[in-house]
Amino acid sequence: MAGDVYRKAYEFWDKPEIVSTGRQPSTPSREFISIRSGHVVLEALKRAEDGRGVIARVYSVSSERNQAIISLWKNFTATEVNILEEAVGNHEIKAHGSVQLELQPFEVKTLKLELDRQAS
Repeated sequence: MAGDVYRKAYEFWDKPEIVSTGRQPSTPSREFISIRSGHVVLEALKRAEDGRGVIARVYSVSSERNQAIISLWKNFTATEVNILEEAVGNHEIKAHGSVQLELQPFEVKTLKLELDRQAS
């Protein structure tokens, strides 16, 4: 229970807002984004200011180093960006559906995720 305090707090205070899209029964259902990690939280997901891709802000809620796997339904490119959505360093990660992140204790990371238009 102690390791899940942050999750219980989010469940209590931050109820998700659900918007119906009028999906047809024949339309397959997919997760847009998923994060696999015991102690990494997706704090924000928004459209990038330049209109190309989305910005995902994640952070570690643990006092230990953590790894997280971020997955999308399609191939994408992930670039670590700062709060102004400018690339940090010179590394771009080509992902085949998922990317692995390493986070320091309580670290916040912001990623720009762009769908790979070259992939089928």
